[in-house]
Amino acid sequence: MKILVVDDNRALATVVQEVVESREHTAKTAGDGESGYSVYLDFEPDVVITDIHMPKKNGMQLMEAILKHNPRTKMVLMTGSPRIFGKSIDEVRERHRVTVLKKPFSSFELLGVLKNLE
Repeated sequence: MKILVVDDNRALATVVQEVVESREHTAKTAGDGESGYSVYLDFEPDVVITDIHMPKKNGMQLMEAILKHNPRTKMVLMTGSPRIFGKSIDEVRERHRVTVLKKPFSSFELLGVLKNLE
């Protein structure tokens, strides 16, 4: 699988990339939603793992743009504050069938999510 990781926390993005690549997936990273969309268009990943809180374009805006471009792209939203979004995350899950990973998460949890998306 080709996977794009978008997070303004470069250390986290790199760790997620390394975990993904340890399972023979191909991964690229981007540091915000705006550059993430550009990388998405060039890389054409099967899965996008994105933080919600980011500068320029947040994860929700990125997800909407990606799904408008290709509704078959699988999305995973990461957040350390799921309660802040509460209802909007539930609505997004229902409307787009996205997965939400609550930070901090383990590599085991991440790999489990990816396995379910295969």
